Amino acid sequence: MEEALKKKKLTERTGVRQRFPELESLGLATEYFPCYVNEKPHLHGTDVILLSFIIRGEALHWMEGEQYREAGVSLGVTHYGERHTIVTGPEGIGIMNIYLNPENRALPTLPPPLSRVLPELLPLHPCFKNQLNRIVRISFERPDEALQLVMKMHCELKEKHPGYRDAALACFKLFLIECCRSILSCGLRHADTDTNQNSEARGRLEFLRGYLDTNYQKQLRLEQLAKKTGLQKNYLCRVFKNYTGKSIFDYLLERRLQSAMISLRERGDKIASIAFENGFQDLSFFNRKFREIVGQTPSQYRRRQRNFPDFRG
Repeated sequence: MEEALKKKKLTERTGVRQRFPELESLGLATEYFPCYVNEKPHLHGTDVILLSFIIRGEALHWMEGEQYREAGVSLGVTHYGERHTIVTGPEGIGIMNIYLNPENRALPTLPPPLSRVLPELLPLHPCFKNQLNRIVRISFERPDEALQLVMKMHCELKEKHPGYRDAALACFKLFLIECCRSILSCGLRHADTDTNQNSEARGRLEFLRGYLDTNYQKQLRLEQLAKKTGLQKNYLCRVFKNYTGKSIFDYLLERRLQSAMISLRERGDKIASIAFENGFQDLSFFNRKFREIVGQTPSQYRRRQRNFPDFRG
């Protein structure tokens, strides 16, 4: 196949939505580079979420001042607007770019516990960016399954046979299930951060971040968190913000809001019930913070999401 013999160069990606009009209606697009060669770093950003699916070969994934070694089969997810590039050797790599625009199409509904893992992989809103999720990376527990789903999705979008939209979206949902299963079994690799701390301190901070991610529904106090990490309160607050770019309670607030957003999309429960089950004790505070950060009231968000087609087609 002629395409398979080409060595293609990536160009500036800031206008991905313009190059792929289907992102406005379908919320999803793919771009396949069977032999991608890029031996010089040239940082570029995207106006969507970018999933870089490495199929074969080895490369360096460059961010601003950072490098991550990648090898197939693996996935790197780059947050909105993050400047990056993938640098290869002369032999190149096989890579599939998956472009995602959740602003125009609701993300798929996944069963628990996968639904609670999904926000760790895909940001539900650009405002939820922090120093750790600028890029996240996973290795697959079942790489062959993930590869088959990605290639099938790309073929459906490229060939456009009858029913291709439903088929591509179904493949994408199954692919996300594989991603979330792999996160549960193998973990998620976050961006590196410079905390000027030793590995023990970094381990304590990562323990706390994971604790907040899984216990956000609870009423947590700084004294309790300091005791769990064995760090003094003021010192803990300072180094956690340096580690994540967020204060402890801003990080906790955003984790609660993301969980509430999932509940608003998936369930018809009263907004007060959703707020309380996600750790908010005051409904007016929940409404105010939701609007301040997400840009809509919880009711507006729920109506807008339900008016979107979801990834089930």
